[in-house]
Amino acid sequence: GDELEIIHSNPVDYFEELRAEIDLDSLITYMGEMRFGPVQSLHAEAISANIEVKQKNHLVEKTVLNYAEPFSIFNQINGGIYPSDMLLKTWKYLFGAHHHDAIHATGVPKIKSDELYRLAQAQEIAEGISRRAFESIVSKINNDKFDDDDILITVFNPSKYERNEVINLKIDLPREEY
Repeated sequence: GDELEIIHSNPVDYFEELRAEIDLDSLITYMGEMRFGPVQSLHAEAISANIEVKQKNHLVEKTVLNYAEPFSIFNQINGGIYPSDMLLKTWKYLFGAHHHDAIHATGVPKIKSDELYRLAQAQEIAEGISRRAFESIVSKINNDKFDDDDILITVFNPSKYERNEVINLKIDLPREEY
């Protein structure tokens, strides 16, 4: 009747009950690419992905999730400002690039250029947020035991694991320092 029973379940139990309710031999089986025939209306022509958009998306996600967000929080914990408005703008640009077929850049060429623009904006903001967080954290390090002419290098570890590998750096020193 008008009653509805909602059951919180899991995939194993759901499919077990589904198999008990359905005669599996009565189901139609489709094979192949499914570009033509009865299921062609289900994204039959969206079989491509634009690698440039996918790679840029991966870079932006990595920058936001591994640098901008966590180091902004570390900065806030140490008395700095958490840039919530700028991070929200970054996420909006990033998520704006994730709608429907846009992330694959399938369709008219403008879709790809729009996606790359959104991702470039998100990347630029995320890099700026990260840089400001790093600078703020470094400014709070007590360097009293060093001389004013000492050159100090701070290394940030964005992973959740302790690391001990060798880091190769190129450092531009003023001519009078050589």
